Amino acid sequence: MHYCAHLIVNQLKKFTFTCIVGLLSLCINFVSEGQSLTVSGNVSLSDEPGGTPGIAVQVESTSRGAYTDINGVYRINLEASDSILVFSYLGYTKQRIRIGGRTTVDVVLQPEAITNKEVVVVGYGTQRKSDITGSVSSIKSEDLIKVPNNNPVQALQGKAAGVQVVSSSGAPGDGVKVRIRGVGS
Repeated sequence: MHYCAHLIVNQLKKFTFTCIVGLLSLCINFVSEGQSLTVSGNVSLSDEPGGTPGIAVQVESTSRGAYTDINGVYRINLEASDSILVFSYLGYTKQRIRIGGRTTVDVVLQPEAITNKEVVVVGYGTQRKSDITGSVSSIKSEDLIKVPNNNPVQALQGKAAGVQVVSSSGAPGDGVKVRIRGVGS
């Protein structure tokens, strides 16, 4: 009889331990799922009607980000509901918005005031023209319009030093190759 009582007590201990571990696991999953959040919204530019595609939406201090689609709509998953989203678009002031648990955040970006600064778009961001080392050429749209051409890339021929525009076959509408500072660069 003493042996049966001992077995029952051990089984109850194991059952109680299993229940406690299961409840703790459930609570941890509930808490971690409660912190993740999907945020979506519409981003537009103040001087253009409707949504704008290609606006960058990034979670501050992370590499997580997204871009707006053709209608200006974005959707991004966040790890924490108190994250900060940074909205940016070339020529417009960045906006930082703390989410605070919201699931929908719509943003209107304002034009950035650039006074007496020439800005150059480079392959890895933007820089002031005075800060760039190396060669920078600019071609005005008026100069490109003067040249009758079906392909705007062909209109670049002869307009900037070191830029060669070569037609593949010479046939109208055929592709072109653009070389900047020769084959080796």
